[in-house]
Amino acid sequence: AVLVVVVVAELMALVVTLVATYYDDFSVGRLAVTSLFVQWVGLTSAALVCQLRNRLNLLPPAWTSTAVVLLVVVDTLLFSVLARLIMAWVSGGALEMGLWSTEIPVNGLIAAIIAGLVMRYFYVQEQLRQKDQAELQARIQALQSRIRPHFLFNSMNIIASLIAVDPDGAEQVVEDLSVLFRASLKNSGNEASLEEELELCRRYIHIEQLRMGERLQVA
Repeated sequence: AVLVVVVVAELMALVVTLVATYYDDFSVGRLAVTSLFVQWVGLTSAALVCQLRNRLNLLPPAWTSTAVVLLVVVDTLLFSVLARLIMAWVSGGALEMGLWSTEIPVNGLIAAIIAGLVMRYFYVQEQLRQKDQAELQARIQALQSRIRPHFLFNSMNIIASLIAVDPDGAEQVVEDLSVLFRASLKNSGNEASLEEELELCRRYIHIEQLRMGERLQVA
């Protein structure tokens, strides 16, 4: 994620420098200063968002996006003032026009546009991810709805065949079947521990082993 921020910030600095060549010759020094400024803003904004992530997640998506954009704009304005002070100190002169200049609100406006586009991109990506998950969940549920009747019928046949010869075994199959169907009724998106998954696998294998005998080999 940090690498993405650095690369995107550097590309933005390069674009700003290239646009300036319409009015002046290309300058490596201008590119260096612009890159330094944009990297400052990009990395510090990303760090602030990461630090406030838990609080931002409590807000609705629209408010979260607005808060992130405002955070980037404020960060940009602060660094614009700081950069103005540093440039005045490097040049060895005092600020003639004070701390404020027309470049500062322009930087804030550019930051708002870029941050808004980035948040819109993340929003669209999240919508696509949820759409893919919903489609995958629908396919899984359709597959489960086709598998369950066959598995249920096979299990009932096993129970019927064991009642006369092995009542305890038939009772165990009933218990295994109830556990499996109870688990299938839960939302498939819920998290489960590894031990719970293994226990479900053992119960499933036990039923299938009774049906298939030595034909079923499990590693």
